[in-house]
Amino acid sequence: MSNIIVTMIYLMLGAGILASVITLDRSKTHIKPIAICGIICILMFYWVERLALLSAILLLLMTVVSYFHYCFKNPYIRIISILFVACVAFIASSHLLDVSNLLLYKNITVSAGSPSFSIYANFDKGIAGLALILLLINESRGRTPKPVKSRFRWEYCPILVIVILAVGALSSLGFDPKIPNSAALFLTTNIFFSTVTEEAFFRGLIQGSIIRITDKYEQWVHYLVIIGVACLFGVAHIGGGVALALLATFAGIGYGVAYYLTGRLSAAILVHFGVNAGHYLLLEYPV
Repeated sequence: MSNIIVTMIYLMLGAGILASVITLDRSKTHIKPIAICGIICILMFYWVERLALLSAILLLLMTVVSYFHYCFKNPYIRIISILFVACVAFIASSHLLDVSNLLLYKNITVSAGSPSFSIYANFDKGIAGLALILLLINESRGRTPKPVKSRFRWEYCPILVIVILAVGALSSLGFDPKIPNSAALFLTTNIFFSTVTEEAFFRGLIQGSIIRITDKYEQWVHYLVIIGVACLFGVAHIGGGVALALLATFAGIGYGVAYYLTGRLSAAILVHFGVNAGHYLLLEYPV
């Protein structure tokens, strides 16, 4: 019974994350059902004893603050709100909270000669992603959408994916096409409970905020911002080694360009997910 409830929680959270991305993409502001979905997921995860009380309180506060962010009219309160959500999201994404994420595969190997690894459905990181997107939606309310910077076509997204994977293959990753039994669950959990959160944090929050602040400057300044945020993204992956950090930095530039030129976070998410999927299915995994 407990496993059924946990599965339902993850399905509900995944639906909430998908709805939040679509809402942000379409510049809509009806986010109450999404926030309620996140709160219910947190309470149910605590109820099945997979979430400690203090961790549950922090995740609840993060979600609630994200939802009410638009109500804060004082600019200093809004800055504090953003910093609070960002800090808790970072803590949750770094797995520093007392959370028992669902273990899907333990100590598996998908590439000969590569180390074994485990696959988790990261509830903490998923909630962080949902809260970050709620924050981004509220930040965009009342702001006139600006036209995209160029005639970037969505067909270019696969090209970005191919270029990034090609650089990976030519650097430190060998070509290793495969379809592991774990592929479906890995790809599903990766996009909902990892990729969305990383793009919401690095591209949506950090890159988007800095570019708005520097909007009056030349366009080349914005590209420096994209590179700088990509470097931060690379540093965040340093735990996987220097090679992974460098590849993540290069990939982060591609994700940042996709977001900057389309004005849509979903473009960065799709490119990021395409790279992760290609890495898992076509190249040696993990690094």
